[in-house]
Amino acid sequence: MSVDARGQGRLFVGVDGGATKTRVVIGDQKGDLLAEGSAGATNFQVVGVERATANLSSALASALALAPAAGNSAFLGQVVVGIAGLDSPDDVPPIFSVVSHALAGCGISADWQVVNDAVIAWAGALGGEAGGIVISGSGAAALAVNGRGEVSRADGLGHWLGDEGSGFEIGRNGLRA
Repeated sequence: MSVDARGQGRLFVGVDGGATKTRVVIGDQKGDLLAEGSAGATNFQVVGVERATANLSSALASALALAPAAGNSAFLGQVVVGIAGLDSPDDVPPIFSVVSHALAGCGISADWQVVNDAVIAWAGALGGEAGGIVISGSGAAALAVNGRGEVSRADGLGHWLGDEGSGFEIGRNGLRA
């Protein structure tokens, strides 16, 4: 836990950036939810880098407006961004651009990290404990972590290569039928 000079605890920002929508939450060190914001997709492979940056900026700004202390980066501890489309080393430069520009545009200079959105789904559902999750939304993926911390992931490859059981696949099959 970190505390600023005035004794107020740090705030934390969590981002779930998907192919359909982006959700930002701001919480405190006790785990209380202080603010939420949302916007369109943040998956750069679906909407492009410029639109993904604008959507992330919008969701961040909405949440920051509801948690006034969060507007002062001195109160922000860590920003964790779970984003769909982070699957290979080639995805790192565009995602770095999206996140760094969105945070800077909102005046956020806190430490941040980006992980695949399946990782935040697992962490949120299981609190970091061993176990597995299955996601079926716009896309589809499964992620499991064993007691030794070894990770296994299936699918989450996007609508061109996978996402079996996703909303996209169900819609496509409906249109074909």
